[in-house]
Formats: sequence, C-alpha cells, structure tokens
Amino acid sequence: MVPPVPGPILVAIPSPTPIVNSVSQISQEEVISFPQIGAVRVSAHEGKGLELTFVDEKSGENLLTCYLGSYRWNWSDNPAYAESNPKLRFKAISVEGLPNPLVIGIALDPGVSDSAWEAAAVGVVNGQLERLNWETLESSNGGGFFFGDLGHGLGLGAAQWDFVWGEDEGHIGLHKYEIKLLKWNGRRFEWLKVFRTRGEYEIGEDALRANGYHFIDIKGTFPDLALDSP
Repeated sequence: MVPPVPGPILVAIPSPTPIVNSVSQISQEEVISFPQIGAVRVSAHEGKGLELTFVDEKSGENLLTCYLGSYRWNWSDNPAYAESNPKLRFKAISVEGLPNPLVIGIALDPGVSDSAWEAAAVGVVNGQLERLNWETLESSNGGGFFFGDLGHGLGLGAAQWDFVWGEDEGHIGLHKYEIKLLKWNGRRFEWLKVFRTRGEYEIGEDALRANGYHFIDIKGTFPDLALDSP
C-alpha cells in the first residue's frame, strides 16, 4: 500500500511593507499658442522627477516631455519638508531671431548653504516642438542663465555662468567664474566656448561686467523661486 502523499503546507506570508510613491503634482500650467501648432497646454510636474509636458489642447496628444533635475536631488513625501523639495517653473519669452515663443523651464533643488539650478529651452523648429539645448544648463545660486544676444559680435545664443570653488576658498567670498557660451545655429543652441575668468569676484554680475558681458540672469524673473544668494 502506497502511503498517502501529504498535502502542501500552507504558511502565511506577511504582506510586504507598502512602497509609498510620491504623487506628481502640477506646480504651474498655462495654455500657450505656438506657430504651426496652435494651442498647447504646458504643465510643470513635480515629484520624484521633474517634467515639463507639452500637450496639444485639441487632440490631447503629448507633443513633448522635457525632463529636468537629477537623481541626486532629494524628494520627500513628508509635508513638513515640502519647502525643501525640488521645484519646477516655466515662462514664455520673446527674443527676436529665436523661436517665438521660447519657453524656458527652470528647475531648483533648494539647499542649506547653496542650491542647484537647471534650465532648458523649448520652441518650434520646422513645425515641431523641440528641446533646444541638448545639454541642460546648470548653476548654483551665485550663477545664472541667459538667452538672447551674446554681444561681442557673437549673435544670438545662450549663456551659463557659475563660480569655481578654488582650493582653500570659503563658500562666501571671492571666486573665479566659469562662463559657458552657446550659439544659436538656427535649430538649437550649440556649444561655442567656455572660459574661466582671470580675476576673482564676489558675485556673478561683477564677473560678467568685468569681462564685457551684460547678461541678465533669467532666474531673477521667477519671483516664487527667489533665494538669497550665498
């Protein structure tokens, strides 16, 4: 006689700890009219990742998603730390000779003694919405971004500048600055040159003026992202 085969032993397995996914929230939304396309709903999404979306207002088709921020930027689901979470805003500007409107997305990761900033530009080229700078512009509070006439006969383009933290230098004080210039080639902003100032300056504006540049930092046109510079 063959002994009966015992049935499977059922063991209760505890439920795994639920994973809390941060919910993306819209921090800004606006319908903007683009040439050859029409009305587009532009939305800034904040969460564990920052996204600038462009959706056709009539068809609902997602025309473009522009990603900003870094995996190193910390996001907390705790409401007590909401003010220190990364933020994303945008604005449409008009610069003669560049795609009009030109939508500038600005991302901010607030810090204690300093903060990280990023910028991206979006516009219509040959009837298509395009991200116009492949390389995301980056700076700290003391740096900045500019889109327009670069001066010095260089024509239209974009600029990024920031201080260089030298050896044995404190955070606040005199620093050399690195200035990066990108030239508009008719389709996007392409790398032109980068240089480091010979002199040391306490603020970026002084570094720019001393080297013959008169850029106005577009970060300053986003009042709800205003921070005190270090």
